[in-house]
Amino acid sequence: MNEQLARDVEIARIHAEEELKMLIEGLDRSNEMIAKHLQEYKQAAAGEKIDLI
Repeated sequence: MNEQLARDVEIARIHAEEELKMLIEGLDRSNEMIAKHLQEYKQAAAGEKIDLI
C-alpha cells in the first residue's frame, strides 16, 4: 500500500511539474509579445518607422 501511494505521489509531482513548465512557457511567450508591442508603441510615440511583427 505504501509503495502504491509513493508511486502515486511521484506521478502527481511529475504531472504538476510538467503543467507548471507549460504555464511558464506560455507566460514567457506572452511577455515576449507584450515587449514587442511596447517597442512598437514607443517607436510610434517617437515618430519612428514601425517594424511590424
